[in-house]
Amino acid sequence: MSSVTSIFPTWNCYTDAYCESLNTEFYFETYPEYAALCDELDNLDLMIVKELLKAGYDPQEGFESFATACLKGSRYLSDMSFSEILQPCIDEFIKYGAIITQKMVDVLFTIEQFEDIEHEQYQVRARATMLDAYSKHNIDISSHGEWKTVEPLYWEHIPKKTENVMQCSMYMKHCSKFLASV
Repeated sequence: MSSVTSIFPTWNCYTDAYCESLNTEFYFETYPEYAALCDELDNLDLMIVKELLKAGYDPQEGFESFATACLKGSRYLSDMSFSEILQPCIDEFIKYGAIITQKMVDVLFTIEQFEDIEHEQYQVRARATMLDAYSKHNIDISSHGEWKTVEPLYWEHIPKKTENVMQCSMYMKHCSKFLASV
């Protein structure tokens, strides 16, 4: 097996492959080396993150790139093992000195409009998943509304007349253990 740093000479080389794997099962066509590693190893992404951090890659740059990949790769993010992959990766970045910036939290509450309702649902679920992962590290969401007043509802149960931003908020609270607890 090639060294991780030779396969991924920058954080973006890794996070681009990771993002693609979260969006499609055909990522092996674009990122064959990453796909081969996925076939060989369990907890591959945690291993890669650890190896790149040990090699001296910038933890903040990696964390921000990883977080962006998680949001852009929203299709399968919520299907991955939260406790075995996502949370340990985030914890590893933080262990090496990365911080969850307020900007990283704020982006989770930025609601985008998508023509495809399915893509919008993936995005909201991904944002809720990332929020749950960040919540372990004492984040501040006070500038993002009064979540106690938002009723958590599954997407199909939200009244169609409801404004899109409120629909997304209701579904996000439904998907997030952290938001459901506030």
